[in-house]
Amino acid sequence: MDLPELRNHLAKFLRNAELAAAAAVCKSWHETFTPHLYREIQWTEYTRNPSRQAIETNAQHIRSLFIHTEPWDFPVEALTKVQDVFLGFRVQRLETWERLATLLRQNAEMETVTAATFGRESLMEEFMSVLASGCPKLHTLVSNFDELDENCTAYLLDASVRVKALSLCDVELVPPDSLDRWPVFPYLEHLELTIHVGLSADQQCEVMRRSPQLRFLAWYLDCGKTSISPLSGIIADHCRHLHELELIDGKLSDREIGQILDSFQRLTKLILVDSEFHSKAQRALTRHCPHLKELDVRRCYGTTGAMTQQIMTSCPELVHLYTERLDAQDILGSATLTHVDDMEEKKENTHPPVQDWVCTGLRTLSTFIGGLEGKPQAWHRMVMRQLASLRKLESFTIGIASFNKDKLSPRDGLDLRLQAGLDSLHGLSIQEFNFDGLWQQMEEHDVRWLTEAWPRLSSVVGMMHHDPTRRIELQRILRARNINIRKL
Repeated sequence: MDLPELRNHLAKFLRNAELAAAAAVCKSWHETFTPHLYREIQWTEYTRNPSRQAIETNAQHIRSLFIHTEPWDFPVEALTKVQDVFLGFRVQRLETWERLATLLRQNAEMETVTAATFGRESLMEEFMSVLASGCPKLHTLVSNFDELDENCTAYLLDASVRVKALSLCDVELVPPDSLDRWPVFPYLEHLELTIHVGLSADQQCEVMRRSPQLRFLAWYLDCGKTSISPLSGIIADHCRHLHELELIDGKLSDREIGQILDSFQRLTKLILVDSEFHSKAQRALTRHCPHLKELDVRRCYGTTGAMTQQIMTSCPELVHLYTERLDAQDILGSATLTHVDDMEEKKENTHPPVQDWVCTGLRTLSTFIGGLEGKPQAWHRMVMRQLASLRKLESFTIGIASFNKDKLSPRDGLDLRLQAGLDSLHGLSIQEFNFDGLWQQMEEHDVRWLTEAWPRLSSVVGMMHHDPTRRIELQRILRARNINIRKL
């Protein structure tokens, strides 16, 4: 059965070469597959396809432009349906800004603009003016502009008033207080700020205060130099819809993190880097456990295996979890471990109860599972049985992260062999498996089990055997199944 709807659905999964071949089959197929073939154009220093003539002929199908080099010499005059433009380089030529301004004028459907420049605002004033006054449907602006003067700062703020998503990375603005007005951002829902020069912390907070619909905030702080004292009050009083937060490089104290978390009405995503996360922050996070979907505190000070266990037993909606470690003793509990040791001694095969994890919808787990060096295999099997409850797990990382290699022992992790309980994980949906840094002694039947039990497995990171010769032999099994093998 040859239906246009079926062909359109199929086209979403085809590579460009396959789309081109399909478009050449017949007239009806050409009409179906050609729009998909030209929908997205990638223009790099080495790849400048399709040709200028092909772009002119099929300009009505082009929706997204990804430009990675100057000069930018394809025919922008022919493009009138573009919705997204991404410049993957810092613009230095006046003609590039002029062509980009032309592109904005001609494409009333423009929704997303990503651009950057080195500090020559005189070259980009026309572009900034068009960005501010045109593009009525613009909803995403990602900018990395150096040293904007007063006019360009005003244009940038005027454009930002209309967008739903705004990212300002290393932008040097004139102080907005020097302008004739501070705008309100009534539609802004997604805000990313990485500004170390030209906009003070208080002024960045003012942007947040004037964004009443804000739902996501990523704030890249200046390594302990940025004062965030107003942030908790802003969240509580002005950003009542905010429920996703990333604070990077802040070196914030446990008390500060606790105050910020207490200011949220509802928190579904939290990413912290280089801050403390001790008892006050952990207590404040507990209130959000019923709603939390993503948590990343692996680069924080004070996180423990007990905290990871509490998260996994308290957050039913959790989808992505990144922590520093999770200890076998926290998973199994001291009473269970005593039972396990007795069971091992008596050669019994009973399953003592452990506290169930409630995050059974977890798709990403990244944590070092340790406390197993020198322990009997029964400990490994019990941990594996607990992991088996995460049946939707796709990305599974239990290796030693680079920033922890000096603190953790390679022999302290899980034994990834069938005799240690690996077969308990047969029901998982693993696509990416990372045990980098762990000492292993897997055999051929263990590796073959991985390929058969996890048919969607596409990437393995780690050494399957401590012996280099044996490791090469085992890697051949994965390569025969087109599974990518990496060593970080």
